[in-house]
Amino acid sequence: MLASYPGFAAVLDALTKGSCTGCRAGGSSLHTCAARVCFREKGVDFCFQCDEYPCSRTNSSEELERHWRTANDSMKEIGVDRYFRESRERPRY
Repeated sequence: MLASYPGFAAVLDALTKGSCTGCRAGGSSLHTCAARVCFREKGVDFCFQCDEYPCSRTNSSEELERHWRTANDSMKEIGVDRYFRESRERPRY
């Protein structure tokens, strides 16, 4: 069981750094996510601005898909600036 610990510790270490620059900056570690390039193809800044939103191109797990949808729905409802301000006060992980 402890043989897997170094890999587990590396994941925890990466999460504590909060160094993800986000999909739009090409910094997502989820290389299977189509949103990393789709927003450029569609000419939008955020998925909720796309005429095909919501779509199934994210290729994410159910949990990440739910988070993505919640974030985009919230930005659509309250605006990107307010969403950003409010998200800075919430725990990242």
